[in-house]
Amino acid sequence: DATDAARGASDIVLTEEGLSTIITAIRRSRMIFRRLEAYIVYRLASSVYILGFFMLSIISLKFDFPTWCLILLSIVNDFTVMATSSDNVRSSAYPLYWDVPQLVVKAFLIGGICVLQSFLLLFFVQSNQHEEINWLRSIGMHDMENCEIVAVMYLNTAVCIQLNIFSSRNKRFFFQTKEEDDASPLPSIILLVPVLGACVLSTFLAVYWDEDVALGGGNPMKGCGWGPAGAVWVWCIVWFLIIEVCKVALQSV
Repeated sequence: DATDAARGASDIVLTEEGLSTIITAIRRSRMIFRRLEAYIVYRLASSVYILGFFMLSIISLKFDFPTWCLILLSIVNDFTVMATSSDNVRSSAYPLYWDVPQLVVKAFLIGGICVLQSFLLLFFVQSNQHEEINWLRSIGMHDMENCEIVAVMYLNTAVCIQLNIFSSRNKRFFFQTKEEDDASPLPSIILLVPVLGACVLSTFLAVYWDEDVALGGGNPMKGCGWGPAGAVWVWCIVWFLIIEVCKVALQSV
């Protein structure tokens, strides 16, 4: 029984001759570590974004966002969160350790900029109800009802959260993948599928949602149409690029 006792007390059991199993275990553990880092930054940034934006929008702009929309956002986002466990990452040539302040600052930077962009979008759209803004009128965001504003903000929140995963997983710009730059490899198909699926689903819901279909209290939601939806996509992508520049600058500091 000595062998079984040794296995029970050990931290790692070698199943093959040589030291290759130890090397494999170290590499895999460092890959898991990096997935956990991306997961923590993503979840914390999303929490900062959702809590910060809705607190400001309710207090400052009296925005009534339906509870069921928030629940739907959380459910759809869970598929992306689960997919991070199978994302493509690289091992490390050196031991990794938790730098909690750096992770927190990075997450608050991403989430804080998302709060700013969403608050500005909501402010512009609500202001357009009382005083027409030319560039909003040119993209179809004129005379919007409150229920259509809900659809616009739902789409903006959904797309912004999904794009955040690409900022959270890479220390460099999202398009950098070289190992010598200490950048992450391209995202895995398992991650891209739920991200793209969530974005497509949210877009169609925001464009075509029937006002008579209500799943709970709060303001109803009504489809905003393709013009405003396209404008929201452009808005989110522009701010995503701003987040990338600020993130890389912060990482350099």
